[in-house]
Amino acid sequence: MQARLDEKPFDDSHDRMILDALAAGGTELAFQPILRSGPRQRIGFFEGLARLRLEQDEVLMPGAFLPVIEQAGRGPQLDRYVLRHALGTLEDRLRLRVSINVGLQTMTDPGWINLLQREVADRPHLTDRLIVEMTELAVADPEITVPFTRTVRALGVTVVLDDFGAGHTAFRQFRDLALDGVKIDGFFSRGIENDADNRCLIKALVDIARHFEMFTVAEFVETPEQAQCLTDLGVDFLQGHLFAPARQHPDWITTNIAQAAM
Repeated sequence: MQARLDEKPFDDSHDRMILDALAAGGTELAFQPILRSGPRQRIGFFEGLARLRLEQDEVLMPGAFLPVIEQAGRGPQLDRYVLRHALGTLEDRLRLRVSINVGLQTMTDPGWINLLQREVADRPHLTDRLIVEMTELAVADPEITVPFTRTVRALGVTVVLDDFGAGHTAFRQFRDLALDGVKIDGFFSRGIENDADNRCLIKALVDIARHFEMFTVAEFVETPEQAQCLTDLGVDFLQGHLFAPARQHPDWITTNIAQAAM
């Protein structure tokens, strides 16, 4: 999850506008490219990041609406909208791979899984280009996350652990969860070229991921020096404003896919 949640107080009227926009289908996706590391930084896939459009045509970032939606127990509703958008994008753009985020509320709600199963029943070609990201803070209870992960992967969907290093995931959970990849928390990327401790930690995280046959993604890459250092440490994919911010324009996606194929 490239976006951060910035907690802020909300008044009742603003909360209601957010929930009304969600109910009215105001959810949209912005796409940020995730590039393969190395001298030829080709696009590997895109992360689809939720945006919420209010009636006044104001577009909110996740930090402005996720706390309200989750507090109201509407996280699964948001994630179902995001899933529909992502599958529709994959249907329209056959060369695209897209990752989306799911929260803990969604993992305990059968509606999201049921929607995925229905949507891909006649379109199984979509599942191998869909990636699901679970935040590390959401995998604390293996009784919830292990069945969810196994069900999703059985459909052919790639599953990634987000924000790895931010929480307290036990090493044994990698084996139990049978993940496909990990996204290293952006904290470790900042100033890494000048931080020997973070370089040591990222190298250890990369080695752990490789042992379990998982790919790695570094978030919040903002300078060429960071990108080179992370590449030298063996990170597989890089994500951050150095390459592009998240945007909502399909023509931008098409252009970048074409450039990546050159």
